Amino acid sequence: MDHRQALITTYSGRVIDPFNPNPKDIVLSDIAQALSMQCRFCGHVGRFISVAQHCVLVSELCETPEGKKWGLLHDASEAYISDIPRPLKKNLPTFNDVEEYLFKAIAEKFKLEYPMPEEVKFYDTVSLFREGRDFMPGGSPIKRPEGIEVPEGRLPSWSPQEARERFRERYFELFTRTGK
Repeated sequence: MDHRQALITTYSGRVIDPFNPNPKDIVLSDIAQALSMQCRFCGHVGRFISVAQHCVLVSELCETPEGKKWGLLHDASEAYISDIPRPLKKNLPTFNDVEEYLFKAIAEKFKLEYPMPEEVKFYDTVSLFREGRDFMPGGSPIKRPEGIEVPEGRLPSWSPQEARERFRERYFELFTRTGK
């Protein structure tokens, strides 16, 4: 494949090569903007929920400082390559490779330990269940995770602008208080 055809131009005007991402080209403003504009569940929801809102929610569920940071950025690769639903993604090895290249560059950029902690994957699944329950017309597409209490009450729907700002606020709360 000619990788010159795979270059991604971002909101800030940077160009990312997803096959060989440079950490210096990865910036918070691009991530926050792109994720705030992407709808969860491929848009098959009764109310809008962005990937940025999802990331804030996962970050808030995580328990360790590293988990909270990774929770916020666990879908940051989607700012550059969007997402593919879980059932399909596991059958697309090239996509998974590109996502891995981006995760490594994101970890380097934001000084995160690689790979992301297992707690992030667990709370991502908890959030997937909760968001499906609260946003999808037919309810959650996955079974409730065992051994965890899923908070009651309906999650609010944030506008893209609110999601972008809350994502940025959470980033500064987590990363600037620790000196990273």
